[in-house]
Amino acid sequence: MLTKDLGNRRQSLALEINDVPLRGEGKTRPALYFGMSLGVTFPLNILAGIPLYAWLAQSALN
Repeated sequence: MLTKDLGNRRQSLALEINDVPLRGEGKTRPALYFGMSLGVTFPLNILAGIPLYAWLAQSALN
């Protein structure tokens, strides 16, 4: 009985969370998402991707 009650509470909470409108709903800014994706991937490529690729290429040539 306890687990059924807990399941009902989780479902009720999930429904309440989905009813909350998001701030700025309907106003997406694609430039922001593009900039954020570059802000994450570009440093990772510089710090890890290029050295890893260079190492793999050097290993393949030897």
